[in-house]
Amino acid sequence: MLELGRRGGNNAFHMKQHCSMTLVDISGEMLQVSQTANPECEHVRGDMRTVRLGREFEAVIVHDAISLMATVEDLKSATDTCWSHCAPGGTALSTRLRVHHEAVHIVAVEPEESAVLSGQPSGSHKIEGTGAGFVVPWWTETLADEIQTLSTQKAMATARRLARERGGSQSPSRFSALPPRTT
Repeated sequence: MLELGRRGGNNAFHMKQHCSMTLVDISGEMLQVSQTANPECEHVRGDMRTVRLGREFEAVIVHDAISLMATVEDLKSATDTCWSHCAPGGTALSTRLRVHHEAVHIVAVEPEESAVLSGQPSGSHKIEGTGAGFVVPWWTETLADEIQTLSTQKAMATARRLARERGGSQSPSRFSALPPRTT
């Protein structure tokens, strides 16, 4: 698994027991923090917009680091990096996958209690990593085929169920995925 924009390596700390991981971050200091917590993982210093490792992975994740992209062009570059590292049959989360595979159906998921993409007012919720309470400047309606809401209660119940089924902790913010890459 490849994780881009890894920062301190918290996700890897929980996932490394299930797969080998390569972690990429632009910050040398953050990579040192991650190397301390995850010495068995491969660490590479690089920018998620431009890094090319010359190999493919079954899964490529970016998680919340994608929100650091300041422009549409940065976002496109980061998602192109995801695609370039995703093996056929693998999974990557990206708004740019449609460029490479037009059958991809993209669903934006937001907290029911703060459904600003759906035109509702900003509100309080407990789903970390989602629903900042405002629409980011690069958002356009063409980025997603549909918008779905998820209540905090359902997200927490799903996280608890997955923790029981899969072991370890499960983040309530990780409940949407695109179909696997097929070409």
